[in-house]
Amino acid sequence: MRNVSLIVGATPLRYAYTWAYPNGETLGLFITPVYQIEIHGKRADGTSASKFYEALRFGVHCTDGKTAQVVGLAKYQQHRIKSWIPTYTVHSAVSTENGAWQVYKDFLIHDGPDNLKTDVYATIGCIEIVGVPRVHAV
Repeated sequence: MRNVSLIVGATPLRYAYTWAYPNGETLGLFITPVYQIEIHGKRADGTSASKFYEALRFGVHCTDGKTAQVVGLAKYQQHRIKSWIPTYTVHSAVSTENGAWQVYKDFLIHDGPDNLKTDVYATIGCIEIVGVPRVHAV
């Protein structure tokens, strides 16, 4: 396994619709920013490689069906990935892209909406990768 650095941006690139998870579907849709993620590492041959993706990093949380609040990790932080959770499945939408990286407690990196115009996911602050996955060796 090779070391990889993942940097989640702080400036919104565009916006996506989301709903308040887990009990806020009746509150309607909310607009949440989409951020760039930079991934830096080395290929198997030792050369440097970088990839750029988009992700949701904040969400809307509602437990009572009436009130909602924005959630997510906002302050500058550094974390070492704790583990790969192969059994994780997305809870707020249909996805066949299973598994998640545990960043910090319940904050994960996992699948997000493939198409921001047609897919509406809910999130409570995990980093949800936008787009259809492509296999890349980093």
